[in-house]
Amino acid sequence: MFDDAADLIRLGTLAGVEVTAEVELLRLAVQHAVAGTGGLGGFAHLRQGAGVPLRLATVVGLPVTVARRWDLLPEESPTAPAVALREGGLRWAAAWPPGGEPEGSAWGAVERVGVLALPVWGDEGPAGVLSVLAADPPEPRRAFLRRLAEVAGERLGSVAHQRPGEPAPWRRPTPTAASRTRSVPVAMWSWDLATGLMEHGPEAAPLLRLAGLDPEHWDHRAGTLMARVHPDDRPAVEADVRRAIAERKVLAVEFRVRDTSGHSNWLSLRGQFRFDAQGVPTRLEGHSWDITSSHSVLQWLPTLLENHPDPLYTFLADREVIWSNRAANAMAAAYDPGHPEDVAGWFVGGRAGEENARAVLDAAFASAGTLVTHEFTAPAAVAPAPRAWRARSGRIGEHIAVQLMDISAQHDTERAAALRAQQVDRFREAMARAVRAKDAAAAVAEHVLPMVDADGLLVYQYQAEATELIGSAGYSAERLRELEESGVAPMGRGFPASEAPTFYGSPEELTRRAPEIADVVRAGGRQAWFSLPLAVANEKVGHCVLSWNRPHALGTEEFSLLATLGGLLAQSLERGRLFDREHSRAQALRQALRPWELPMPVGVTVAARRHPLRQADRFGSWSAALPLPSARTLLVSASIGSDGLRAAVAMGQLRTTVSELARLDQPLDELAAQVSECEVVTRLGRDPEAPCPTLLLALYDATSGRLDVLSAGHPVPLLTSPDGRTEVCRVPVGVPLGASAIPYTTWRTEVAPGSLLCVSTASLTVDGAGERPARAPAGALEAVAGAPAERALPLLEERCERVWDSMGEAPESGATLLLARLDRLPPGRQATIKLPCEPASAGLARRWLAERLVELGLEKLVFVAELSVSELVSNTVRHASGPIRLRLLRLTDRLVVEVYDHSQSAPRLRPLNLLAEEGRGLLLVAQTAEAWGSFFTEDGKCIWIALALEGPGGAGAFEGDAESG
Repeated sequence: MFDDAADLIRLGTLAGVEVTAEVELLRLAVQHAVAGTGGLGGFAHLRQGAGVPLRLATVVGLPVTVARRWDLLPEESPTAPAVALREGGLRWAAAWPPGGEPEGSAWGAVERVGVLALPVWGDEGPAGVLSVLAADPPEPRRAFLRRLAEVAGERLGSVAHQRPGEPAPWRRPTPTAASRTRSVPVAMWSWDLATGLMEHGPEAAPLLRLAGLDPEHWDHRAGTLMARVHPDDRPAVEADVRRAIAERKVLAVEFRVRDTSGHSNWLSLRGQFRFDAQGVPTRLEGHSWDITSSHSVLQWLPTLLENHPDPLYTFLADREVIWSNRAANAMAAAYDPGHPEDVAGWFVGGRAGEENARAVLDAAFASAGTLVTHEFTAPAAVAPAPRAWRARSGRIGEHIAVQLMDISAQHDTERAAALRAQQVDRFREAMARAVRAKDAAAAVAEHVLPMVDADGLLVYQYQAEATELIGSAGYSAERLRELEESGVAPMGRGFPASEAPTFYGSPEELTRRAPEIADVVRAGGRQAWFSLPLAVANEKVGHCVLSWNRPHALGTEEFSLLATLGGLLAQSLERGRLFDREHSRAQALRQALRPWELPMPVGVTVAARRHPLRQADRFGSWSAALPLPSARTLLVSASIGSDGLRAAVAMGQLRTTVSELARLDQPLDELAAQVSECEVVTRLGRDPEAPCPTLLLALYDATSGRLDVLSAGHPVPLLTSPDGRTEVCRVPVGVPLGASAIPYTTWRTEVAPGSLLCVSTASLTVDGAGERPARAPAGALEAVAGAPAERALPLLEERCERVWDSMGEAPESGATLLLARLDRLPPGRQATIKLPCEPASAGLARRWLAERLVELGLEKLVFVAELSVSELVSNTVRHASGPIRLRLLRLTDRLVVEVYDHSQSAPRLRPLNLLAEEGRGLLLVAQTAEAWGSFFTEDGKCIWIALALEGPGGAGAFEGDAESG
């Protein structure tokens, strides 16, 4: 344990020692605290304000790697210094800040030692915290530490505080040998205040010369030296002397003195006053040294800033300018000659764009300590000076420093580069859209000529045995004819078709390098030419020549640009050639895949046309009328939306798929779903550039007049009633095929006999909105609806042409149009009977069917019809449920017998088994009937058979429907 005498000596030393800075005082206090508690080391923190982390000020007995963990300690930390500050008393804790020495380090075990901390109180509250690495001490040691902290707190008010931003001593680097050799000579002196005489050693001679005094002849009076102090600094020096005497503090002052030439030099003075028993100062002892070199740097910096070529400003928080350099003042005079004193008004007063300029200051205020860069443009009306500026601003305390950099040239260069990039992008897009070689040549004339300010263009394409001019600009037809007749126009016989682009900057250069064509070419009045061979994979595909009507110097950038764009043009020419070849093949394939004539289903008269082809044939459109059982017709219209050979193949595959799936006789929504999942649609969906196919299905029942329509992204059809009224079918337009798994919706209506349905892959409504029919197509349809049935087909053929003519250029090339007149099966050609689901119904069905056939004069079909219907009704009674409906349809060339029930199970034709006792009925029906099949209805299914009619048959008619109970 430590005795009381040692504690008193430590406290007395801390209370009486001369220190000038709070860090020195805290370091001495920590040393005594460590010694008084037997600790391993210690440190002290300074409080910077409420909510601000504690800053480590000094360290005793600990390496920097350990001390660094205690720097910037949050007040809410569980460590001993933070707890002691929050609770206002001495506290011991084992907690350490995060981090630590690696395992095996010599200081790694120090974390096992706790920390004892207590706050140091100043005049305005806790000023800091003293901490010691030691075990929790007994009460006598705690009392000593409390008294030590009180003494340190009493002295904190009389020492100099550490300046904000100054590094703590424990962080300062140790002076190196090189830095010690550059130490400044220090002169020691003593000033007797009673006599005014100063005593000094020989080392003061250089300082006296800096003050303009001769060391050997001056009078050693302090007044003589004070007279050499710069007049601007003298009041501050005298005030510091009075303050040091009054507060009995160390005198520390820096001031300027003048030498014999009037040049100013800087001296630093540090001294301590001595007082007699009555407290009167008697002597000032201290030392001085020359600090002119360091202050020269500080003086040079303002000069540099003042003469800096960029405008520099310093603003207050209220946007008031407190300093600006010469460039800023000159800029103010140039931008606002009437108010040159308002140095920053031109860009913060709104004339240069208030929002942009104020953003410079607002961003700096919002980001303290961060350099903010902002660019703005001054309108041309503001001044003749630069237009584009880059402002770099930073907040320093309550001030904002702003530097403006003239970036007009850079801005113009970047804008020109951006414009050139946009022009190149537009040219690339135009070349990508170009389908044929002539489209590519037109794109060059539109986009490339303005890039290089050229006046003329000739683009030639090499064919198998000829050279074809596919594009020109800036040449009259007469001049082109002259070039062609002279033999110069084909580039293979004109400009030298060299392997590399060539620029002819003058007629003289052209004459020297290509004398055989110079006379003909110069006759056009051109002054410069650029010859650009076009090749793809080492194969020449064409030639391009640009010309200028005036002398022109082609720079390196323009030369490289034209060479690059020439590659794009060559590729486009080759693509055009390949497209033409593919186009001819696709035409041949389209003709092979195209249905040559449409069938004439029961109750429906159809006609179809393809819109006249213009720029590019569209092969992906198709329309058809597919006959279905029970006097039904499926009208189909589809479009792939692309062209070429692949489109023709895909169109044929889609047509085959729809036709085959339609034979399954499923509801329209199921049919559309299956088509959407078929292989051809899936393959098209994998191509990101291919549009999704569209499909329209219209199922018409000639026995009832019911019309079901479904659209998968297809334009809606028009429906014209017999009285000539045309309306848009309110069909819900679903997504195109393959675009989504959302179910399709079927629209149903009942149409009057003689109505006309118009289906097209091109929109027939106003603006394509689907609300009102376009007036021109509607007017062309009115004459067909309601016309006699025998005149329907010629009228439909003629109206197809009129519909296209009425729409002008509106339909897309290759669009299809399908017109269908919807009539009814006469009532005398169909008969129906309802039967109960019981075995006796088979006999009733046979008798009823025989009677109907006799009425029609078809006695030859009675045996076969009775056999088939007996088998169908018997199977229905055996395998189905509910009432049975038997319908007989007398069509043009066949007789159709239909059996309806309420079962969803479809019949299945099984292979013949000779040993089986059953299973031959459906096989018998299939052998005797011309055709048979089944389809599902909304409440069950229908099984039908068709019997061929030999000749016109009888002229009789059915008497009507019947029921049998």
